[in-house]
Amino acid sequence: EIDVVEFMWNNSSTNSQWIQMNLVNGNLSDGVWEANLDSTALADGEYTITVRAIDKAGNVNTTSLNVLIDNTPPDITIITPTQGAVVYTGSDVNIRVQANDSGVGIADGTICNVYLDNALVKNLTYNSTTNLCTGTISSNAVGTHDITIVISDMLNNSGNATVSIEVTNPPAGGG
Repeated sequence: EIDVVEFMWNNSSTNSQWIQMNLVNGNLSDGVWEANLDSTALADGEYTITVRAIDKAGNVNTTSLNVLIDNTPPDITIITPTQGAVVYTGSDVNIRVQANDSGVGIADGTICNVYLDNALVKNLTYNSTTNLCTGTISSNAVGTHDITIVISDMLNNSGNATVSIEVTNPPAGGG
């Protein structure tokens, strides 16, 4: 009969104390045990989670699992348009965004959401070979507009970046 089930985690710089798990289903001889670990409280990196069961006679059985903790969103840089760029009405706005993730990474084909003044206007596709999302959007309304790019890594940590552009009418005679 099991007396206690507990777990701990460690990595190259951190060792936790043993934390007791709770019996949630079954009985002490054949049960399901669980505990919650708030991974957002841990630094990013590789961890080993070890679970041990101790029976009433003091016999110990352990098992371990390696996991990667990644709570950091991707780093996003809007290459074009640049902050304060002037664009003429009816013109295409070239979007070129670099996205990098130091954790689990960004999957090839991930959607880069492009927002114009907080409204989703386009979905671009991330290329993991170049670390870029590229495409165009149109802007027809005169004035200052915010372009925001949002992309998530493979654990759904979302990063974003914003630039403002100025849309104006082309000069008389064309532009």
